[in-house]
Amino acid sequence: MITTNQRSYTENHRIETISLHNKFNIRIRKHYINKKLKSTDVLHKFIHENCCVSYITNKTVFDSFVKKNHFSDIRYSKICGLTEDIPLDDKIDPTRFVYFYVNGHVIFDYQGNPILYLHKFDYCGSPFHNGKLKLKEAIKILKQHKNVKYVSEIEDVPYYNSDDNHSKYINVHILPSKDMYKQFYKKSEPMKTSWSCRMKDMVHDGYCPDKKNNYLGLFPDAVKEQHD
Repeated sequence: MITTNQRSYTENHRIETISLHNKFNIRIRKHYINKKLKSTDVLHKFIHENCCVSYITNKTVFDSFVKKNHFSDIRYSKICGLTEDIPLDDKIDPTRFVYFYVNGHVIFDYQGNPILYLHKFDYCGSPFHNGKLKLKEAIKILKQHKNVKYVSEIEDVPYYNSDDNHSKYINVHILPSKDMYKQFYKKSEPMKTSWSCRMKDMVHDGYCPDKKNNYLGLFPDAVKEQHD
């Protein structure tokens, strides 16, 4: 539900507040002087600390961009249809606000639903390595999975990140489904665990076994028998 309130201090000085009644308690405050909009700011009660608010200036561009890019690219890109500056516009659309939960690497829409974006796993902290997986089998399975957008050939982990059980890896890009996202977030929230950490745990059954769901179909053929 959206409500609008106006408060006038003088004939030429008033503040208009637009409220979205949802879990973020979003309030858009517009300050008018001499009937001209002079400033716009956003107040909200976010469900996580360390968040940044942005505004979607081009929804078509934004929707396309998130399917091809990861968190940092989306947050800092100047061509993804977002702006961190709240538009000075009488027709500002409160439903176009998005929230970046920086610590957890989650993007929320104005209703508090996680926005799907592309997750890229390279050698740094990747769960897709030879200590956990039979990489040749994993490649075959992942290339057939509808939520996997890219799988590399087997590559060497740089010497400064490698050890006897972590010397080879595959680069994997995943665009999770809405159901997968809901499961990831539901399991990370009560544990107070970073979303990005749980994401790595749960997309890969060998990293933190979740055999019941088996999101990527890696268990049992591509998962090594020993688990940490």
